[in-house]
Amino acid sequence: MLSLTGNPLLVAAISLAVAAPLLLAWWWRHKTKSGWLSALRPLAAVLACQVLAISALFLWVNNQYGFYTSWSDLLGVRTERVDHPDQRARPARRWPPSGIDRAWTHSR
Repeated sequence: MLSLTGNPLLVAAISLAVAAPLLLAWWWRHKTKSGWLSALRPLAAVLACQVLAISALFLWVNNQYGFYTSWSDLLGVRTERVDHPDQRARPARRWPPSGIDRAWTHSR
């Protein structure tokens, strides 16, 4: 899998963001037909080009500033278990309580 902060992913995203509008311009001149349904295809292609450009920009900014270091960090998936020192040191509670608490509850 490609690293989120790696150069191969950044180069691929930038290449797609540059090539997609060029292919769209060529396709638009040669393959478009008239009709309202065929007008939706170029609109979807323009939106896809915008998504590719924004994705390339996001990857470049992330590489520069390091907002997310991995795919699991970006998607919010926790990969390791976190142990809090407070929970490991605290003894388990027992019921019924022992000692003074127990004597106090039975004296009533």
